Amino acid sequence: MRYWNRRQLLRAAASFTALVRSRGQDASSVHPRALITPEMVWEMVEKVKGPFAAEYRMMLETASLGPRGLDNRWGIPAAFMEAGLAYQIERASGRDGQPFAGKILNIWRDPEWQKPGLRRHFGWQGLLYDWIYDAMTDAERNRFGELLGEWVATWWNNGEVNIPRSGWWYNQHWGPAHLDEANHRVALLAKLLIDLAVMGHAGKFEDAVRRNLETFRARFLSDGLPALDEMGGIWSESSGHGNYGPLLTVILGYQAVKSGLDFDPFEKSAPHGFAREYIQAAIYGMMPHNGKLAYIDDSSSGYPNQQARAAPLFARHYGDRVARWFSDLALEKHWLRSSRVPQDEVWQRIAFLPENVLPQSPAEAEWPLACLFRGAGHVYMRSAWNDANATWAFFGAGPSYAGHSRDDEGHFLITRRGHVVNRSGGAGHNDNCYYSGGSLIYNIMTVYHPDEQMRRTQHNENDGGLIRYVYSNRFPMERGHLTAFWHDDSLATYAAADLTKGYWAGKVCEVTRQFLYLRGAHECFVIFDRVEATAANLPKVWMLHLPAEPEVDGTPRVIIPEHVTAFEGSIARWWSDMAGDTDAISQGRTRAVLQAVAPRAVRITKRGGDGHDFWGHPYNPAAQYNHTLDIKGVENEAYRRPPYSPWRLEVEPVESQVRDYFLHVLFLKNEGDPDGAGAERIEQQNRLGAHIPLGSRSVTVLFELEGPPGGRLTIADGGRTIHEAELAREIPRS
Repeated sequence: MRYWNRRQLLRAAASFTALVRSRGQDASSVHPRALITPEMVWEMVEKVKGPFAAEYRMMLETASLGPRGLDNRWGIPAAFMEAGLAYQIERASGRDGQPFAGKILNIWRDPEWQKPGLRRHFGWQGLLYDWIYDAMTDAERNRFGELLGEWVATWWNNGEVNIPRSGWWYNQHWGPAHLDEANHRVALLAKLLIDLAVMGHAGKFEDAVRRNLETFRARFLSDGLPALDEMGGIWSESSGHGNYGPLLTVILGYQAVKSGLDFDPFEKSAPHGFAREYIQAAIYGMMPHNGKLAYIDDSSSGYPNQQARAAPLFARHYGDRVARWFSDLALEKHWLRSSRVPQDEVWQRIAFLPENVLPQSPAEAEWPLACLFRGAGHVYMRSAWNDANATWAFFGAGPSYAGHSRDDEGHFLITRRGHVVNRSGGAGHNDNCYYSGGSLIYNIMTVYHPDEQMRRTQHNENDGGLIRYVYSNRFPMERGHLTAFWHDDSLATYAAADLTKGYWAGKVCEVTRQFLYLRGAHECFVIFDRVEATAANLPKVWMLHLPAEPEVDGTPRVIIPEHVTAFEGSIARWWSDMAGDTDAISQGRTRAVLQAVAPRAVRITKRGGDGHDFWGHPYNPAAQYNHTLDIKGVENEAYRRPPYSPWRLEVEPVESQVRDYFLHVLFLKNEGDPDGAGAERIEQQNRLGAHIPLGSRSVTVLFELEGPPGGRLTIADGGRTIHEAELAREIPRS
């Protein structure tokens, strides 16, 4: 590993040593330099006189309360950063900022707080040390600086950054947003903020502080930034663990590097890197019907709070007008209003938002209606912007970058006026709700082999699904990948994936999925799966999780009254539903009509309702019970925390064979529309597909039965062909 020499260390601090040279000061006395700089403070002084005056009054009202929640180790302290920033702005404006700094110093002067890291929220304490540096006496700078330096030297038993490349994808290494002890390991951001703040005042821990800073910079440049660029804008464990910390702490780390280490990670990020795709990932992942993040991977939905906190930095560094719009939206919707203080959290807007970057919505910016995130293998698509009733969908297949990443390759979600196709499992946690941590809760193909040995089987058995890589430790880990993507705003979005590596090789030879969304006045989704098992007697079951009880055509065979019925039919219908979620802004409902076009003869089983909503795989004799116990054998309410789907459809061929093709067409209809299906199966040479009537449009889609996923799509409108081409076979380069 390459470390800095002293000359490199001094260069690393050039963003504030440049100021030192111009003012003839000692480097250790130039503050602020963590997240903000003196030039930025002068910029803030001008902003709060003009368009940010009202928000500044809000911030001052919050700051005047004094820090709140410092004893809560799980939350970001309130009125803390506000007090430090108010001190800077008031002093630079020629007014007395000392009362705001005093609210922080009065806490630090209490012997109870004079412990390593100043007791709680260590990184935020380091940031405030930097911001109120000039309000302290020399003795206080040295005393508090040494306490912070001691934490750098001793936390996680290590005063230097020596994590492997994969460690930069792990949320606990960057730190949770609270920057306190819980789930906080290497503490990349917290130590970086402290290093920049106390350099020159860390006393007997000065060498540790400098060593941490130099190893952070070296490793960030050689491993950290390239790793984050490889991952792209979707955090490795989704918005679930992303919102817990790294969706904020990583971006603040970028800003701290820029403000204090003479390097601009925003500028140097790759075209499809984490920073470049960050705002897109947040916005494309929001469901139109309630403006919340989708229930993907480890995310249990909710508003994009951390992304809203970080958005001003993207407006600043990229001139991103959509980021400004996003930040404005968060303020309008009060996403960052805490119960501990009466006003919205606006300090990031005052610190970072440039006055001259005006808001622009995704529609005004002419964002496309679909987006591919290459690193994660995620595809998001929708029918419109600025429409709460719009259709929205997700399809994904990509590597695992970190332990919490759930095994959901090939999974998809669809919403319109509520959830249409959801996932089961509630908000059960990977750590103790193993059924929720498995793959049966997703909309995937299962192939049940009785001899398959799966991990994490406490109150959870072989579910016929994907290999349980969750909490494995080889990253990035291939589990399936996208093979193609194509999009046209006026016509369709298409993606294909090879999922074979996600399944145990003892039961499958091939699993691929192709996902086609056909836009227009009348819409549908087409899902085509090729599945080859290692033996004909291994049952293949296509799983689909629904927020409402479906109706299924065909001859019924009641297995468990009111809960489980099998049908010899090919069409199912149900209504969209909020799935227990809140804050709907859409109007009305959507009628979903699913038609199983292939296999020719299918059995559709509907299963669910209270007591049957977390059922095991139908072919595993040991799994025939409702899985709502955690690993301690205790009923866990998290399983039913919304949004969750209490019903599922199980589609399987009537005849057993080694290789099967599953072709489903899912029509989305408005209330009052006829709820017929109408897709007509077609076969041409080595292709299988369907003619699909969609109002004035007529669609013919054919899929390859062998070889790389491909096919052909033809769309006619009013009898005139408007699109005819082979389906994409690759990922676009740009």
